[in-house]
Amino acid sequence: MKIQGNSPVKINALNAYQKSGSPRKSENIQQDSVELSAQAKEIAELQKKAGQLPEVRQERVADLKQKIAQGQYQIPAEKLADKLLQTIAQEKK
Repeated sequence: MKIQGNSPVKINALNAYQKSGSPRKSENIQQDSVELSAQAKEIAELQKKAGQLPEVRQERVADLKQKIAQGQYQIPAEKLADKLLQTIAQEKK
C-alpha cells in the first residue's frame, strides 16, 4: 500500500484547531438533570442506614448462647419441622 501526498484538507483543519487552541464551544449548552421522587429518596436513605448496620446482632447471639448454655432455650418441635420441610422443598426446586 502506498501513501501519496498529504491531504491539504486534513492539514488545514489541524492548523485551524492548533491556532484556536480549543474546539469551538456552543453557546447554548444544556445540562442534564435528575430529580428523585420522595419515595426514591427515602429508599436511598434506608439503604444507607441498612448498610451501616452490623450483619450479626451480637447482643442477640450472646443472649441465645447464654440460654442454650443454661438449658433454657427450647425450640417448638412443630416450628422446627415446618422449617425443615421448607428447606427441603426449596432444595428440590
